Amino acid sequence: MRTALNDFVSAFNAVASQIQTDTGYNATTKTGATLQGDHATVTLQSRLRGVLNTAFGGTGSGGLTRLSDLGITMSKD
Repeated sequence: MRTALNDFVSAFNAVASQIQTDTGYNATTKTGATLQGDHATVTLQSRLRGVLNTAFGGTGSGGLTRLSDLGITMSKD
């Protein structure tokens, strides 16, 4: 289970990082990234963040019902 969780976190972080890169804005060059302002990408980012705190089916083992119950959290950056 630990390997699966680590793999999930690595994949999640890779996607989150790519979204941040592709939707960013460079204030120095005053240039938006390719997907900056793209509604679908912003929605995807929001839904991915929500996955961590959304309850999944059943009562889970030992009362675990969310990924955040396992200590998987989203940092502010």
